[in-house]
Amino acid sequence: SQMLRKVCQQFRGQMEDKQMELRMDIQPEYHYQGDRRLMEKVFTNVIGNAVAYSPAGAVITVTQKDEVFSVENTGVHIAEEDLERIFTPFYRVDKSRNRNSGGSGLGLYLVKMILDRHGAECAIENTADGVRATGRFSD
Repeated sequence: SQMLRKVCQQFRGQMEDKQMELRMDIQPEYHYQGDRRLMEKVFTNVIGNAVAYSPAGAVITVTQKDEVFSVENTGVHIAEEDLERIFTPFYRVDKSRNRNSGGSGLGLYLVKMILDRHGAECAIENTADGVRATGRFSD
């Protein structure tokens, strides 16, 4: 939980620039036995995507309770055909973006590989107001 809070703070400036609201509902003192560096990469990629792909004024909600964490952003949805391929290496939802304008298409693929390595499930889905990425660790 402490690492998740720290990663959220790293994006405060970008969120302020886009007039975004950050909401955190993070269980205090939750500890998970895993590779710290890799888990920080997961949180950085997922929160970074929420900030990068949400419009100005969006709300980013980061939640963690027990073995489940989620990052939800408002103001944008992902097409169903893109959701099916979102964890594919080098796949980018926004075809107009390239390595120079943002992203290699590896971020969510790495998130999935890291969570798989930790025995965790991950999913990305559209919600009524936006998109939610969820990671669920085994007991």
